[in-house]
Amino acid sequence: MQNYNFDNLNDKEFEGLINDLIAKREDVRVDRFKPGKDKGVDGRFFAFSTGVVIIQSKHWARSSFATLARALKKDEAQKVALLKPDRYIFATSQPLSKANKTEIRGIFHPYIKTDEDVIGQENVNDLLDEFPEVERRHYKLWLSSSNVLECMLNSALTGRSEAKRDAIIEAAKTYVVTEAHDLAIRKLNEIHSVVITGEAGVGKTTLADQLAHHYVGLGFELCVIEDDLSEVEAVYKSAKKQVLYYDDFLGRNYMLAIEGRKDSRILDLMDRIEKDKSKRFILTSRTTVLNQGKMWSDLFENRKLDRREFEVQIRSLGLLDKAKILYNLIWFGDMGEEFIDQIYEESRYQDIADHKNFNPRLISFITDPHRISELKPGDYWAYIKSKMENPRDIWSDVYDRQIDDYARILINLTVLNGGSISEVDLANAFRDCALRDGISTPSNVSDHLGRTLKSAVGSTLTRKINSRFGTVSIEPFNPSISDFVLPKLIEDHHALSAFLQTLKTTRSIDNISSLFASDRISKNIYTIAIRELCAKNLNFEVGSQKPNYFWRLAYLAFADAANPGVIPAEGYVSEIDCMLVPEFCSGSSIVMACEVIASLMQDGRDKIPKGSLEFLTWAISESESPEEFEKTGVLLESFEISGLEDVKEMKDSHREAALAYWMENIGHLIDEDGVLINFLSDEEYTDAQNWAREYIDLSCNHLSLSDDEVDKIMDGIDFSQVQYDNQKAAYEGYEGAERPMPGLKAAALPSPRDGVDDLFDRS
Repeated sequence: MQNYNFDNLNDKEFEGLINDLIAKREDVRVDRFKPGKDKGVDGRFFAFSTGVVIIQSKHWARSSFATLARALKKDEAQKVALLKPDRYIFATSQPLSKANKTEIRGIFHPYIKTDEDVIGQENVNDLLDEFPEVERRHYKLWLSSSNVLECMLNSALTGRSEAKRDAIIEAAKTYVVTEAHDLAIRKLNEIHSVVITGEAGVGKTTLADQLAHHYVGLGFELCVIEDDLSEVEAVYKSAKKQVLYYDDFLGRNYMLAIEGRKDSRILDLMDRIEKDKSKRFILTSRTTVLNQGKMWSDLFENRKLDRREFEVQIRSLGLLDKAKILYNLIWFGDMGEEFIDQIYEESRYQDIADHKNFNPRLISFITDPHRISELKPGDYWAYIKSKMENPRDIWSDVYDRQIDDYARILINLTVLNGGSISEVDLANAFRDCALRDGISTPSNVSDHLGRTLKSAVGSTLTRKINSRFGTVSIEPFNPSISDFVLPKLIEDHHALSAFLQTLKTTRSIDNISSLFASDRISKNIYTIAIRELCAKNLNFEVGSQKPNYFWRLAYLAFADAANPGVIPAEGYVSEIDCMLVPEFCSGSSIVMACEVIASLMQDGRDKIPKGSLEFLTWAISESESPEEFEKTGVLLESFEISGLEDVKEMKDSHREAALAYWMENIGHLIDEDGVLINFLSDEEYTDAQNWAREYIDLSCNHLSLSDDEVDKIMDGIDFSQVQYDNQKAAYEGYEGAERPMPGLKAAALPSPRDGVDDLFDRS
């Protein structure tokens, strides 16, 4: 027999449990009503023998019976008298004696007919024994059952694994069961192995923990793999139900894993377990590491590791899931009622759950009774808003006291790089910073970097991967970290310049330019930073390594209309001239190089780099985008106006190349810019042609195209195909949606916010 005290359930979970048990006991369907509609009604059903039956549940396990009885007399008895049910069932998580039941019957006389309809803690446990399927359905309850706990405690574990087991048991209390949980269970039951992937902080380890807990509850022995797959052979027992759990199976260095043939050993074990119904295999890995491993290991691709993957994403958390996290922290916390009232006022819990900075750590912080002990209840909501909008105190404590100088360097570099930086660029910048500041030496800087990244990822930083390009990047663990760090950096031009000089990335100067354009950084500090950056990095040595960076910096220095005349151009003309060769001007650099040359031409003939015309000739032949053809055309016009060179032949070549480009690519460009996205019917055909023509005229304004040339470009548009594709997309957008009958109004779908209100209802 079970002996739950139901402490691990919140009030709404207990209410649902009671409704399910009564439904089983009475063999009926219990209806639950939206809170606020029927006061004092947690469930209702109709019985032919008795009529309308109302169920009311009180999860007051932490209160005395005297307190419960007073509340029932004061509030609930009046509600029941107004409702006048044919029969009333009352349930509580408190243990009840026979005398207690008699007193409750008296409070609700004549609506409670028998003692059987007064359900106390021991009666709920009896019903759970009678209907074990209800216990299984209420996952959190089942996880805390004596049987499950006994299995957890009796698993053959080492000392370190015992700590993992204890953490799993403790986390089950506040665990929020999401859709991801059920989907992962389904995959495990089908193919017996699952790789839980996700970035740091999204809850992949928590999910994996509770999946392991689930199978232990089904009688599986928990076997935690800590270091190496060789541990598996020591514990693997044929025909014995076992759940193998391997957290972060590729480690933090995917290359070492691949070189150690961990890829083949993992896959062999998965194949073995898929054929063994007595085993389950749960693994976790950060998405970035796993994806990088795939790129280096053909085995992962060839042997279909993807089908065993299950990705956890923080953005996949629905509004109600977030609300449940908040609700559990309040319910199982120890905040005073007057503080909780502030969260309930005007449904402020909605604003918290739906906030852009929502993060369990942040929510735990603002609901921590120790942190708000000095606050007055009336100031609590202002405190919450402040922390949600700019959680400075959270990251201040971490940034100023919990991490060292090495970690601060990594965070500062990542934030100044616009909140994302490649692992390679970060390593190079970190090395320069650490050596410059004298906190590392050439012999130990790599060790400092590796150790710091290992500790920072998962707490203040996270790894991500661009699967298209195969690059690993580092980002702040939470956007609020950038919100905290950035103001500190942009107010100190010395620190700002120092970090920017080591970054040497296009993204870093794009970020500083954007901050200036949005008035987040003063013109004075911005100008100083650009000047010092040019003095340090606008040279051929840096340019030959990072051409895009060179040209972007040169653009900000000489061609940016938002902040003209940042630095005099005289000292940099020769450096620019050295960079005007094909190997340093490919791709996006063409556009910026054209802008820089055009800007220098305005300052006088002596400022024009010697290789400008040769560069322009090459750039015209290499142009392959509308912007490149536009910028090379504008530069040609500048040369023609200046009278420095005869560029008529070059203009003819440019026009011919641009026209050929537009004729070949018009279909793609039209589609990419969504010019004809609304073209659905034959009646709109003329309008579609006019839209396309206008688009071409505007985009090729610098070419002064004739009507015949526009017609030639228009010939490249398959209007019939565009119309068909648009109609197909419009139709597919309706697939699966309920379409009302003609003349009938479609019923409004329930809002996620309604579910949140339901959860937080106090009626």
